[in-house]
Amino acid sequence: VDDFYGEEQAGSPDQVAAQAGGDAGKGGVIRNAEDLITDDHRLLLRCSWPLLQSRNSAVLLAVAALQFDFAPSYEHHRCAKAVMFCMRSTRTAAEYVILNNVATFAYRYPDVFAPHFTGFFVRASDPLHVKCLKLDVMTEIIKEDQIPELLKELQAYLRDNEMSFVSNAIFALGRCAQKHPKIQERILKSLMALSTHQSEEVSCNSVQVTLAIAQEHPHMYIQQIAKLIKRYRFLVSPKARMGVLWLSSCHLTLHNRLGKTEEEVKEMIGVETFGKLCDLAYEAARLAALDFIGEAEEVKIQILNSFAKLLIHNVASAKPGFDYVVAMAKGDASYNVRDRARLYAGLIASEGDSLSKKIILASENLKPISSPTDESNGHFAIGSLSHLVNHCAPGYQSLPDFRDTPTSSSLRDSVATRGTSVSQAQANGNQYANNTVDNTRRETLSAMNESPLDNFYSDAEEDSGEYSDSYSYSYSESEEDGDEES
Repeated sequence: VDDFYGEEQAGSPDQVAAQAGGDAGKGGVIRNAEDLITDDHRLLLRCSWPLLQSRNSAVLLAVAALQFDFAPSYEHHRCAKAVMFCMRSTRTAAEYVILNNVATFAYRYPDVFAPHFTGFFVRASDPLHVKCLKLDVMTEIIKEDQIPELLKELQAYLRDNEMSFVSNAIFALGRCAQKHPKIQERILKSLMALSTHQSEEVSCNSVQVTLAIAQEHPHMYIQQIAKLIKRYRFLVSPKARMGVLWLSSCHLTLHNRLGKTEEEVKEMIGVETFGKLCDLAYEAARLAALDFIGEAEEVKIQILNSFAKLLIHNVASAKPGFDYVVAMAKGDASYNVRDRARLYAGLIASEGDSLSKKIILASENLKPISSPTDESNGHFAIGSLSHLVNHCAPGYQSLPDFRDTPTSSSLRDSVATRGTSVSQAQANGNQYANNTVDNTRRETLSAMNESPLDNFYSDAEEDSGEYSDSYSYSYSESEEDGDEES
């Protein structure tokens, strides 16, 4: 099994021991990797290795869960290769169960599954839930040298006819951009093209991912923000329009989100760049105000927010637009829009009030793009029903903590215990039982030494007509004479 599932990249136990010693820190340096586990622990792991060759997916998944939970990290590559083979050879509902557990394995140990990156490519025959789960696994185990191949694969997924899968591919692009900033510019080009997609879901998700990438450094994405503002009228999703308005004015609340002052943010961005971003924010708010009556409720509120932020930062050109929007909002059918307009009008009228400035500029960072694997990881035991459905199923029992002291080896020495009891019985003087056992043992040994085929090819014939326990088919002379007379 060691040779069948062995790989050169796994690393030696000594190297892993050195790494484990460096990571431990608090408990001291570990001299040898074998010191991490006891003899009984090692026996359990070694006895389960042959079961990795089982063709039963349930058996293989149970062994993989055992190895990933209790084996050292330098031995996990055996399970990874076996699980990937089982997943490729399964085309039933069991594939999703295996893939769900593999997603948890990959989140905990991404380097173990990184060599099997191409095994998670989506097939056209896969159902939607399997496709989305494979996307999550690929974004977890991706390495920098595998990024070009992943981007080509995701570009092909963006042309799929199923819009839900396309949206998940967009979120996968966003996770890759957050992990590897070097490819953000290339990913943003694809997101810009998808922002004007006919599907509202795809258009909204592409803009949302763009916001998550550019929210902390808007000065680095001025060109992308300007392109989105030019495409504002072509956006079909109200959430996408709201996202463009928020992105164009996010630099005005950057100091609150970073915990800095306005002067520090202007020095970081640059006064000239800050002015360009303010011009873009005003242009986006102006374009949105042209069709204020026909916009959705959330878009109207965001238009009010943009004009109010610009006025707080002393952008004089925003004053006529703000008055126009407030006048239109007072007669709106939505009470949320009317209340927000009266609130901002009162806060802007109170000049020099620091409280009004804090209220208008209050903002938080958007949450990073996370996968469902991140949220459900680590709550339940791997391989259990609760882990699959992501909630506590009836009868579920969590794994107990590791013992501080090793267990006694006598718990598994059942054969030795029986041998001790037999020797004690013989010492008590039970001669009859001893003789009976000896006689039975001799008869058994003699029967084992004798074979029924010993006389099968023998030329000697038995004289007696009695039944013989051998398999010889020879006849006696008396029997032959009797047959002739008859």
